[in-house]
Amino acid sequence: MLPSGTAKIGATEYVLATNGSPGTIAGLNNIPVMTRNGATTYLSEVAHVRDGFSPQTNVVRQNGERGVLVSVIKNGGSSTLDIQADASVKSAQDAFDIATARYRGGVDTYLEMITAQQVLLSNQRQAVQIQGQQFATAVVLGKGSRRRLEPELGPAFAPRLNGRDLGA
Repeated sequence: MLPSGTAKIGATEYVLATNGSPGTIAGLNNIPVMTRNGATTYLSEVAHVRDGFSPQTNVVRQNGERGVLVSVIKNGGSSTLDIQADASVKSAQDAFDIATARYRGGVDTYLEMITAQQVLLSNQRQAVQIQGQQFATAVVLGKGSRRRLEPELGPAFAPRLNGRDLGA
Protein backbone atom coordinates (compact mmCIF):
# COMPACT_ATOMS: atom_id res chain seq x y z
CA MET A 1 0.00 0.00 0.00
CA LEU A 2 2.89 2.34 0.65
CA PRO A 3 5.06 3.62 -2.19
CA SER A 4 7.51 1.16 -3.66
CA GLY A 5 9.34 0.77 -6.93
CA THR A 6 12.91 0.25 -8.05
CA ALA A 7 16.29 1.74 -7.21
CA LYS A 8 19.20 1.63 -9.61
CA ILE A 9 22.62 1.47 -7.95
CA GLY A 10 25.43 1.17 -10.46
CA ALA A 11 24.50 -1.35 -13.12
CA THR A 12 22.05 -3.20 -10.85
CA GLU A 13 18.37 -2.33 -10.45
CA TYR A 14 16.76 -3.42 -7.18
CA VAL A 15 13.04 -3.91 -6.57
CA LEU A 16 11.87 -2.03 -3.49
CA ALA A 17 8.94 -3.36 -1.52
CA THR A 18 7.50 -2.08 1.73
CA ASN A 19 5.77 -3.98 4.46
CA GLY A 20 3.74 -1.18 5.96
CA SER A 21 0.13 -1.75 4.94
CA PRO A 22 -2.32 -0.57 7.61
CA GLY A 23 -4.28 -3.22 9.46
CA THR A 24 -7.60 -1.35 9.32
CA ILE A 25 -9.50 0.86 6.90
CA ALA A 26 -9.21 3.77 9.37
CA GLY A 27 -5.44 3.26 9.34
CA LEU A 28 -5.38 4.26 5.69
CA ASN A 29 -6.17 7.83 6.79
CA ASN A 30 -2.77 7.96 8.53
CA ILE A 31 -0.72 7.29 5.42
CA PRO A 32 1.69 10.15 4.71
CA VAL A 33 1.07 11.75 1.31
CA MET A 34 4.00 14.19 1.22
CA THR A 35 6.52 16.00 3.36
CA ARG A 36 7.45 19.62 2.64
CA ASN A 37 9.67 21.82 4.80
CA GLY A 38 9.56 19.23 7.56
CA ALA A 39 5.73 19.18 7.69
CA THR A 40 4.03 15.88 6.79
CA THR A 41 0.64 15.87 5.09
CA TYR A 42 -1.46 12.79 5.79
CA LEU A 43 -4.19 11.30 3.61
CA SER A 44 -6.81 12.25 6.23
CA GLU A 45 -5.98 15.92 5.60
CA VAL A 46 -6.85 15.76 1.90
CA ALA A 47 -9.41 12.95 1.80
CA HIS A 48 -11.41 10.62 4.01
CA VAL A 49 -11.02 6.87 3.57
CA ARG A 50 -13.95 4.74 4.66
CA ASP A 51 -15.49 1.40 3.84
CA GLY A 52 -18.83 2.13 2.19
CA PHE A 53 -20.70 3.38 -0.82
CA SER A 54 -21.29 6.84 -2.20
CA PRO A 55 -24.63 8.35 -1.09
CA GLN A 56 -27.66 7.56 -3.23
CA THR A 57 -28.56 10.59 -5.33
CA ASN A 58 -31.49 9.31 -7.40
CA VAL A 59 -34.34 6.81 -7.45
CA VAL A 60 -35.74 4.97 -10.48
CA ARG A 61 -39.43 4.16 -10.64
CA GLN A 62 -41.51 2.42 -13.25
CA ASN A 63 -45.30 2.41 -12.86
CA GLY A 64 -44.82 3.71 -9.31
CA GLU A 65 -42.52 0.85 -8.25
CA ARG A 66 -38.81 1.07 -7.61
CA GLY A 67 -36.68 -0.25 -10.39
CA VAL A 68 -33.15 -0.42 -11.67
CA LEU A 69 -31.73 1.89 -14.31
CA VAL A 70 -28.99 0.54 -16.53
CA SER A 71 -27.47 3.25 -18.69
CA VAL A 72 -26.10 2.08 -22.03
CA ILE A 73 -24.00 4.62 -23.86
CA LYS A 74 -22.89 4.00 -27.43
CA ASN A 75 -19.36 5.17 -27.83
CA GLY A 76 -18.23 5.93 -31.35
CA GLY A 77 -19.74 4.72 -34.57
CA SER A 78 -19.04 1.00 -34.21
CA SER A 79 -20.25 -1.81 -32.03
CA THR A 80 -17.97 -4.33 -30.33
CA LEU A 81 -19.05 -6.93 -32.89
CA ASP A 82 -18.09 -4.58 -35.74
CA ILE A 83 -14.67 -3.97 -34.22
CA GLN A 84 -14.08 -7.70 -33.71
CA ALA A 85 -15.23 -8.56 -37.21
CA ASP A 86 -13.05 -5.82 -38.74
CA ALA A 87 -10.02 -6.99 -36.73
CA SER A 88 -10.67 -10.57 -37.82
CA VAL A 89 -10.89 -9.58 -41.49
CA LYS A 90 -7.78 -7.38 -41.26
CA SER A 91 -5.79 -10.16 -39.60
CA ALA A 92 -6.87 -12.68 -42.25
CA GLN A 93 -6.09 -10.15 -45.01
CA ASP A 94 -2.58 -9.65 -43.59
CA ALA A 95 -2.07 -13.44 -43.41
CA PHE A 96 -3.27 -13.82 -47.00
CA ASP A 97 -0.96 -11.03 -48.23
CA ILE A 98 2.00 -12.71 -46.51
CA ALA A 99 1.06 -16.13 -47.91
CA THR A 100 0.72 -14.65 -51.41
CA ALA A 101 4.13 -12.98 -51.19
CA ARG A 102 5.70 -16.18 -49.86
CA TYR A 103 4.07 -18.19 -52.70
CA ARG A 104 5.35 -15.74 -55.32
CA GLY A 105 8.79 -15.96 -53.72
CA GLY A 106 8.73 -19.75 -53.93
CA VAL A 107 8.69 -20.24 -50.14
CA ASP A 108 5.08 -21.47 -49.71
CA THR A 109 2.97 -23.83 -51.77
CA TYR A 110 -0.13 -22.82 -53.72
CA LEU A 111 -2.23 -24.80 -51.21
CA GLU A 112 -0.99 -22.64 -48.31
CA MET A 113 -1.90 -19.46 -50.20
CA ILE A 114 -5.36 -20.79 -51.06
CA THR A 115 -5.91 -21.86 -47.44
CA ALA A 116 -5.10 -18.31 -46.27
CA GLN A 117 -7.52 -16.96 -48.88
CA GLN A 118 -10.23 -19.35 -47.68
CA VAL A 119 -9.82 -18.06 -44.09
CA LEU A 120 -10.02 -14.46 -45.38
CA LEU A 121 -13.22 -15.15 -47.33
CA SER A 122 -14.75 -16.95 -44.35
CA ASN A 123 -14.01 -13.98 -42.07
CA GLN A 124 -15.42 -11.54 -44.63
CA ARG A 125 -18.58 -13.62 -44.95
CA GLN A 126 -18.96 -13.69 -41.17
CA ALA A 127 -18.54 -9.89 -40.97
CA VAL A 128 -21.29 -9.43 -43.57
CA GLN A 129 -23.56 -11.83 -41.67
CA ILE A 130 -23.05 -9.83 -38.46
CA GLN A 131 -23.96 -6.61 -40.28
CA GLY A 132 -27.04 -8.28 -41.74
CA GLN A 133 -28.16 -9.47 -38.31
CA GLN A 134 -27.64 -5.98 -36.88
CA PHE A 135 -29.71 -4.47 -39.69
CA ALA A 136 -32.49 -7.03 -39.21
CA THR A 137 -32.53 -6.31 -35.47
CA ALA A 138 -32.73 -2.56 -36.13
CA VAL A 139 -35.71 -3.12 -38.46
CA VAL A 140 -37.51 -5.28 -35.88
CA LEU A 141 -36.86 -2.69 -33.16
CA GLY A 142 -38.10 0.06 -35.48
CA LYS A 143 -41.30 -1.86 -36.17
CA GLY A 144 -41.84 -2.42 -32.46
CA SER A 145 -41.29 1.26 -31.70
CA ARG A 146 -43.77 2.28 -34.37
CA ARG A 147 -46.46 -0.02 -33.00
CA ARG A 148 -46.03 1.44 -29.50
CA LEU A 149 -45.96 5.06 -30.70
CA GLU A 150 -48.49 4.99 -33.53
CA PRO A 151 -51.58 5.32 -31.26
CA GLU A 152 -50.08 8.51 -29.81
CA LEU A 153 -48.60 9.99 -33.01
CA GLY A 154 -51.03 8.68 -35.60
CA PRO A 155 -50.37 6.94 -38.90
CA ALA A 156 -48.30 9.90 -40.17
CA PHE A 157 -45.44 8.50 -38.06
CA ALA A 158 -45.19 5.40 -40.28
CA PRO A 159 -41.55 5.02 -41.34
CA ARG A 160 -41.10 4.60 -45.08
CA LEU A 161 -38.29 3.47 -47.36
CA ASN A 162 -38.57 4.11 -51.11
CA GLY A 163 -42.31 4.66 -50.72
CA ARG A 164 -42.87 1.36 -48.89
CA ASP A 165 -44.29 1.20 -45.36
CA LEU A 166 -41.70 -0.47 -43.08
CA GLY A 167 -44.21 -1.16 -40.33
CA ALA A 168 -46.53 -3.41 -42.31
